[in-house]
Amino acid sequence: MKKLLYITDGIYPATIGGMQKVSLQHIQMLSDSIEVCVIYSGEEITNMLENVTYIHIPWPKEIGFYINKYPHQLRLFSTLVKKQVNNIKPDIIYTEGPLVDSLLSKSLSNIPIIFHPHGLEPFQDKGSLLDNLKANILKPIIKRHCLFSDKVVTQGGKLSEILLNTIGVPKEHLYVLQNVFSVDHDEKDHWDIENKKFDLIFVGRNEKRKGLDFALNALSQMGSSISVCVVGSHDEYQKKYRKMKNIFWAGEITEPKKIQTLYKKSRFLILPSFAEGMPTVLLEAMSQGTPAIASDVGAVKEVIEEDVNGYLFEKGQKNSFVNQVKRAFRLSNRDYKELSVQSKKCIEKDFSFNVVQRKLVNLVTDM
Repeated sequence: MKKLLYITDGIYPATIGGMQKVSLQHIQMLSDSIEVCVIYSGEEITNMLENVTYIHIPWPKEIGFYINKYPHQLRLFSTLVKKQVNNIKPDIIYTEGPLVDSLLSKSLSNIPIIFHPHGLEPFQDKGSLLDNLKANILKPIIKRHCLFSDKVVTQGGKLSEILLNTIGVPKEHLYVLQNVFSVDHDEKDHWDIENKKFDLIFVGRNEKRKGLDFALNALSQMGSSISVCVVGSHDEYQKKYRKMKNIFWAGEITEPKKIQTLYKKSRFLILPSFAEGMPTVLLEAMSQGTPAIASDVGAVKEVIEEDVNGYLFEKGQKNSFVNQVKRAFRLSNRDYKELSVQSKKCIEKDFSFNVVQRKLVNLVTDM
């Protein structure tokens, strides 16, 4: 049996985040047929699988100026990982994010490396000059991981284009692997537009690249009849858009069932991001039968098929966004139901546990 060293900066739910959820799922999938040792940072976990070895390495303390500290922390962390590698002696290394800089030279290690870069945000326009400058410092370390790893995991769409055309990863080194989501098979009818409490729902962190400010600004010019549910901590925008009376500020929600209920109460998810990988919220919403109106960024086009299970618009383009919202609102109940059904079918076909597990295990065992 092959021994896999799986490296991540955190595991859900001890550490909250889309990548951390992926880490939890991958460890569960791989441990069924492969000997897995996990090195992780973030908060220490309590729910450990019996057949998996866990090693917790605290994230290095902040060093230097803000603009420079994160790449340095990544290198320090990779140095600590390298010391463990010499003891573990794995057959394969799988890293979620650029965490193995010290192991990339084949003169130092001949262990095959699988690199999952996720959203490649530094290579996408984040909608802010300052954010772009901050992200640019990560380009060299991500590029090194891409070019010196044996396989690079992608979720398709514009992410694959960046890897091939901007970074220069050979096509044969790419491996398409999606995230996992289960479909809600609740028999209750959530398709009646008239029974929806909210027209739109936004779920996301308070980051410029998530596009909430852009979306609310555009919606404010469409009239006051559109109801929007905003999930996340957004005090700044709550003050800025206080005159929009039809916004329900739900705040931070960590309980999955509460968010699922809000998805079901909403006609459409809006995903106005300037940069994304494979957005977790998009898969969450569609698994509940809530179609999306989303910007064409990252791997979004791998999920949304225009007019079949949602709508795409050009990122940062107000007219494109507004036109797609208007178009979505013109749907009849019958057409909306079909959009909802197709959203669930997409998740079931390409993102189910068994489908992703088979592809992930094949990736590791074929190395």
